[in-house]
Amino acid sequence: MEAWDLQPTTREGQVGPHGVAERPVVPTKPGNAGRGKGPWFKVNAGSGESREIDVSLIPPETVQKLQAALRAKAKGSPTYRFYSLYDKLYRPDVLAHAYACCKSQKGAAGVDGQGWSDIEAYGEQRWLGELAEALRTKEYQPQAVRRVWIPKPNGKQRPLGIPTIRDRVVQMAAVAVLGPIYEADLQPEQYAYRPQRKAQDAVREVHRLVNTGHTEVVDADLSGYFDSIPHAELMKSVARRISDGPMLHLIKLWLTAPVEEIDERGHTQRTTRNKDTGRGVPQGAPISPLLSNLYMRRFVLAWKVPSEPIVPSTTAPRPSPKRSGGMPVKVTGIVAAPSVSANVMPGAPDCAFTLPFTTMPPTRTFLS
Repeated sequence: MEAWDLQPTTREGQVGPHGVAERPVVPTKPGNAGRGKGPWFKVNAGSGESREIDVSLIPPETVQKLQAALRAKAKGSPTYRFYSLYDKLYRPDVLAHAYACCKSQKGAAGVDGQGWSDIEAYGEQRWLGELAEALRTKEYQPQAVRRVWIPKPNGKQRPLGIPTIRDRVVQMAAVAVLGPIYEADLQPEQYAYRPQRKAQDAVREVHRLVNTGHTEVVDADLSGYFDSIPHAELMKSVARRISDGPMLHLIKLWLTAPVEEIDERGHTQRTTRNKDTGRGVPQGAPISPLLSNLYMRRFVLAWKVPSEPIVPSTTAPRPSPKRSGGMPVKVTGIVAAPSVSANVMPGAPDCAFTLPFTTMPPTRTFLS
């Protein structure tokens, strides 16, 4: 008998039908003015370059056992909601592993100015012990995220959030605990930020489909994906598997953390855009790839829901549907390549396809 079997069933929660999105989701910015990319690649499919936190370090055996138990329960019980996870964050083995993952990247300091050498001088075990106690007593509070700007190939700049090392370690501990749970729910078409998967695998899958009769590939960019993720809908996706109040509260605190940056005059500016707008996850934080994948799951599931053709809104670009055999061609799957790609029914020449959504808000558009 597993430890999970000893948990009282009266506290278990049930969710909606497995494999069905809570509601259709589409990008919120019309067109592709920002030339943004979704979370399905590291930087580009060819370079293999990555700015994400390294989670490839082998966890201690005790952490592996914890992750295996979480993964097995999540996979075996698709509607199960986990309610006792927060205490796993401050387990010494989990925190030590999270610290090692973050330190392996030798990232810059956050707004507090504390670097890795400062922690070493202070005493790593002492630092981790104090962090564990702050989590246990619920005195831990995330600090502001330091924003820097990195160049994009088109000459523009992309914002990158740098949490403090303290916050990065706690977020990585959350990834170690939550990752195995949500990994069981992610769709096979999702490739980025997943174990034993990479963007090149998506490209190979597109190539395989093209060579097996799927003659059309739809290429779409998600403009400003990380910045536009709505918190309310994201938290619904998170809560689908978690009913642990302290854990949910912690995630909300990360999502609404203020952003601090230095302006052109050298003055420090602090904003609360994410909290004020209820949107966005800090691109560069360890928790962000997991949350972006989880929210994108809704998007992928919505592609798979059969529906009637959408009537375009007056503010969205109007497609010109072409018919094949007298019927609109429907999307049969979505493959996340360097940008989001989808294969449609084989043998359909120069076709449009029916977006598998039941509604489309007037101010939103689906494909750029």
